Amino acid sequence: MIGRRGSCSPTGSKNRATRADGYRALAALRRVPHLYESGGNWGFDSELTYSLHDGDELPDDWFQLMQRPKPHGSVWAPTVRTGLSRRAMEDAAARAFALLPAARRAALLDGTAPPIVQNR
Repeated sequence: MIGRRGSCSPTGSKNRATRADGYRALAALRRVPHLYESGGNWGFDSELTYSLHDGDELPDDWFQLMQRPKPHGSVWAPTVRTGLSRRAMEDAAARAFALLPAARRAALLDGTAPPIVQNR
């Protein structure tokens, strides 16, 4: 291992590879966490909730697989999840994407997945 962030670390390479497809999916779906200015937290919403913020909704199956990043944000609820930084929330979403079944990941990446439900 070269260093904490060194390129020779098998664990570091695996973590980056695990997140890479998730980041590709976030970009393909144009999903980004929203900054909740009142609390200074960044967050994603489930597609099953009403959201005034375009682009912060994730498909619910993906959303439910997110693990809470540390340090914790102010909300970790069934349909709204926040963290203290945009990067922490994007990483949590990217890691959760890797937990989806392969067919579901492929459908989200190639655009054949059904569109996100908008409860508006």
